[in-house]
Amino acid sequence: MNHRLEQSSNKVCFTLIDSRIKEPHFEIAALNSTDQITDFIARELDKPKSEQSIYQYWTLSVLLVKSYALKHGYKVYVSNGKEYTANRTALGQNENWGRLHLLLDLMNDSTVECDWFAYTDSDVYPWLKAHRLSLHDYFSTQRLAPESFNYKTREEHRKAVGKYDPWTLQPESFIVGMNGDFEIPSPWPVKVIGVEDKRDYLCSGIFLVKNNRIGKQLIRDWTYGASDLSPDERETHRLAGFFRQLYCLSIHMRSDLGNCKPL
Repeated sequence: MNHRLEQSSNKVCFTLIDSRIKEPHFEIAALNSTDQITDFIARELDKPKSEQSIYQYWTLSVLLVKSYALKHGYKVYVSNGKEYTANRTALGQNENWGRLHLLLDLMNDSTVECDWFAYTDSDVYPWLKAHRLSLHDYFSTQRLAPESFNYKTREEHRKAVGKYDPWTLQPESFIVGMNGDFEIPSPWPVKVIGVEDKRDYLCSGIFLVKNNRIGKQLIRDWTYGASDLSPDERETHRLAGFFRQLYCLSIHMRSDLGNCKPL
């Protein structure tokens, strides 16, 4: 497997995948201190500018995610996706679908000790008040979208005690944001394929999935298509493999499957 693990007692794991990540940069995920990150940057700056990888945003993203993870006790997994190429190609999926194959790989690995996986694209990084705010603190203070199945209960609890329960105590198994302003399509859930439909799509560039039975089934069905898809839904899922983004919502985020929470 082309990823490295930083040992930690925390159960939140960040995952990143980008085909442009080179073997030498997998070491970033294994760094044990921010001083080691500083040393890595210093070594890069000693190289001729044309050879400095820190000018590549995907390398910067790994460094920023790793720095955030070290400050808050999270694990980091990094992959360039080469080990998933054959499976993706057989399914007619472009390299953007590698994130799902990486997650399935980690979820099915008994040595991986993660309660939640936080996936981020290589052009995304957590800032959260200059890394001072943990995921726990962030999600314990954030309002949910009204479409969230847990919205009413969560708001009633906040009004009663003055704050939200920690996010890790919430029953959701999948947390995802919307692309831009969310308007509930009719009917919901919606099938979204192309860029022209992007007003209604879930942003697959950053999401969190719980490493439990529901989370595993959701990622598996997103990757391969749910067993109970209709012929039209299965064709939608097949077509989605050709597009740059993972717009396809053909798994439909069913209430019996996802317990999904839009941000």
